[in-house]
Amino acid sequence: MSYRKEKTFSSLCAEHQASHNTLRTSVREEFFASKRQIEGEFIPVVVVPNEAGLREVIAQIKLCDVQAMSTYSSYFSETNMLPFNLLIELNAFEPLFNRAINNNDDTFNEKFMMFTTNFLVNNQSDIFGRQLINMGFIKVVDKLLDSTSQTVVLRCLTTVSNSLANSASNSDAYIRFGIFERAMSVIQKYKTFETLQTITWLFSNICRTRLTTDFTEMTKIADFFLSILVDFDKYSDQIVSDALWGVGYLAQTRHYESFVTSKELLDTIFQILRHGQYTNLTLRFLGNYASRNGHEIDLIVDANVFSLIENAVMTTTKSSTIKEAYWVLSNIIGGENATYCKTLVTTTQLIQAAVEAIMQTKFDNKVLDEMEFVVSNLLYIYDDELIAYILSRCLDVIRVYIIILQTSRNTQLISSTLQAVFNVLTFGQKNGTDLVDVFVALGLPDVLESIAIYCTDRTKKLVRGLKKQFFPEGSEATSLTDL
Repeated sequence: MSYRKEKTFSSLCAEHQASHNTLRTSVREEFFASKRQIEGEFIPVVVVPNEAGLREVIAQIKLCDVQAMSTYSSYFSETNMLPFNLLIELNAFEPLFNRAINNNDDTFNEKFMMFTTNFLVNNQSDIFGRQLINMGFIKVVDKLLDSTSQTVVLRCLTTVSNSLANSASNSDAYIRFGIFERAMSVIQKYKTFETLQTITWLFSNICRTRLTTDFTEMTKIADFFLSILVDFDKYSDQIVSDALWGVGYLAQTRHYESFVTSKELLDTIFQILRHGQYTNLTLRFLGNYASRNGHEIDLIVDANVFSLIENAVMTTTKSSTIKEAYWVLSNIIGGENATYCKTLVTTTQLIQAAVEAIMQTKFDNKVLDEMEFVVSNLLYIYDDELIAYILSRCLDVIRVYIIILQTSRNTQLISSTLQAVFNVLTFGQKNGTDLVDVFVALGLPDVLESIAIYCTDRTKKLVRGLKKQFFPEGSEATSLTDL
């Protein structure tokens, strides 16, 4: 994300990834609509006018004509940016700003905020939001948040949310303005679920883009989310969902470690996961949380996270849930501690389920990819006891490794799988079990030749290591990367 002064945790993960296996944070965009439209009495439009026609309507907008704003709102479309650009080019907002600041016309302000909110529902909302800020929109926000009309206030906050959904710098501007305190005062003034829903979404969008500065303000937002989640059954689905998105964003960085790893938050997340209504969102939090290493993972493994994930997988028909669940697993076991892998395979049937699904192509590629990451990460760290257990209970893991190497084009996954194969062969060599013939029968030498044609230099090095150690004659090695 832009405008960060420190190296992001995502980039640190990427560096770790280059020498290790797979730890992946993710904002999971496919589940999140970052900008929301206000529905209104727009005039249906079959064809957007040409530029001359648009200019005529803008001329009326600059006279603060609410009907013209309503008409023009119907021209907004992701596929045609001309209506948006002309509003900026012709300085259409300045007279609207002046009218909002200098008059207490709630009817006008309601329409104006609806118009401005929908102006920011596009893939350039960060740019347009910054242009509005530069034109003085924060002064408008300052005035309208003191309005006696709840509709005006909430539409104003919705406009702010849209303007910062994709922009760290826009979030910075509103934080400096004091948006947290102003929003909390709105909650005290208008004690309604609609108010709480609007503000929860606003704070979630702030967390989406702005994670590493002004920790005091961000900590207040984190505590706000927690206050909702501990009583999640008292709030609407939308409020709870936005709060879960917010803590999920915070889990992407170590800057809020004390909050993210707090017993109160983790207990609450597990309670919500057991409830079953917000499974994907709680899994998303856990997946980002599990991109850590060390005692933080112990906290969730000791709390029986594997059994909770198994229950989520075994009780759903949603491929999106299964995908998220295996993404979480791949991050939990993607570190340097084989103990997590042992716990996973001895307490659940999740590995067996993944192996079966991969071999039978039960799901689409996105789900299978996550399962393959889990199976690959499982034996990335050499551990005699773990490998022996896997080979005695789920020998088809070897077949899955061949499938991955034959079909995947993900260099991280291929590298991790090659290391797992190396570990299995090393185990056989140490224990007098000839596993080389098994892999030869499955076609591994030919697969390695194919991989060497298109793979990265690092992967080629891993391929050479396998061939040198186990197939042609060569010196011994202790790991692929040693060769």
